[in-house]
Amino acid sequence: MLFGSRTKVTGLDIGSTSVKAATLRHGADGATLVGLALAEIQPSEDREKAVADAVKLALEKGGAAKTSPVVTAVAGPGVSVKHVTFPEMPRQALAESIRWEARKHVPFEGSDFVLDFQPLEGANGGEGNGELQVLLAAVETRLLDEHVGLLGSVGVEPDAVDIAPLALMNELDEEGLLNGEALAAIDLGVQAITVAVYRRGGLFFARSIPLVAASGGRTKRGEGDEDDQGDQREPTAARAGEGETKRATSPARSDDSWMKIMLRELRRSLTFYNNETGKQGIDRIYLTGGRALTPGIDRRLQSDLGVATEILNPLANLTDVGVNLETLDEQGPRFALALGLARRQ
Repeated sequence: MLFGSRTKVTGLDIGSTSVKAATLRHGADGATLVGLALAEIQPSEDREKAVADAVKLALEKGGAAKTSPVVTAVAGPGVSVKHVTFPEMPRQALAESIRWEARKHVPFEGSDFVLDFQPLEGANGGEGNGELQVLLAAVETRLLDEHVGLLGSVGVEPDAVDIAPLALMNELDEEGLLNGEALAAIDLGVQAITVAVYRRGGLFFARSIPLVAASGGRTKRGEGDEDDQGDQREPTAARAGEGETKRATSPARSDDSWMKIMLRELRRSLTFYNNETGKQGIDRIYLTGGRALTPGIDRRLQSDLGVATEILNPLANLTDVGVNLETLDEQGPRFALALGLARRQ
């Protein structure tokens, strides 16, 4: 595994209302969970400082050592993941072609960006039709610089910065879910929904949906994820084996208008996926994020979308754990990305 078998690796997920940290110790026999924490981002006029304070606390409570690598991720409108068709060619020629063609496929007009690509194995169904399906992933340089700068303000230099849907794929693989079915992982946050579709060849599609834009107004605090409290307190963190905050133990409240917006956007995203990739249908949906704790949300999505839907709790089936998960087990959907980052290979 990456970083060697003797190293602890911390996955750090910086969300809109909380920061999650998960630390795995990698050894010859696999990975052991040795740290887990959730730190709330407190309401503040100085948003940057509030986020930095939560990052610092999550790393401290989540078992991160000063010398251990930290792997983190970016997501949102500054990230583009697109499925593109190129003629079959050697990888070196493909890289050169993508370098010249990237601007046609990346929606960051006038902005600098960092680009990577991955040929999608099996995307053509083995037909050998002379085409190569490629996943293009791009991140605005501005977003990347802001993310790295935030971590630098608390003395952290990330070992790697991943794209959230790709990092989540590590956890899905660990759970044995990448079995050839077409599955969608939907991360339900307060300010955005991220829809990612995976097939045998890997990540085929990803879309970030800002809920503020979709609803035509600001998301109210307390309508989901971790924001149940609006007072100006110092950041608090929940750590496995310790008492938790009210925000980390209260399930997200159901809000019918938010649910309708979400369902509408999910339908659009899955239709767009079919049109963009030429694929038809999704076999299964997995839900992550704070709003995945909304009571009955999996049944509602399954009924409305007609697709088998489950809530992904990566803490439920862990067998090699060096911490007490009693107080955090029910919060598992919040930690899917952090664990995927800690498993990065």
